Amino acid sequence: MNARQAVLLVDDEQLILDSLRLQIRRMGGGDLAIECANGVSEAWEVLDELQGDGVAVVLVISDWLMPNTRGDAFLEALKARFPGIRRVMLTGQADADALERVRARDLVDRLLLKPWSDHDLAQVLALVRNDA
Repeated sequence: MNARQAVLLVDDEQLILDSLRLQIRRMGGGDLAIECANGVSEAWEVLDELQGDGVAVVLVISDWLMPNTRGDAFLEALKARFPGIRRVMLTGQADADALERVRARDLVDRLLLKPWSDHDLAQVLALVRNDA
């Protein structure tokens, strides 16, 4: 990984974004730019801006339950537009049917359940470290 790579965190709760950002930094994610978006429309803006700047987004961690657009719909669109980006759905509220749809459509590389542990987050980061 290098400084021209980024992780995008998408959640409507600022506390979640701040916690993830801090944990990723603490776990040695300093070689990645860590960008945050407070919802799906902002996430698309950030993705377009990063792409325009020549920064490769290597991982998106998106909440499932957000206003306006659910995380699974966002991740499905993300997969269609940027199939090379690793996708992780963060959830504490998705029901079994929603989780099965996400798995059946191969929309995510991993699920991250709230509350997550350092071990869980380390496994998510390993997705992009193994790709490097």
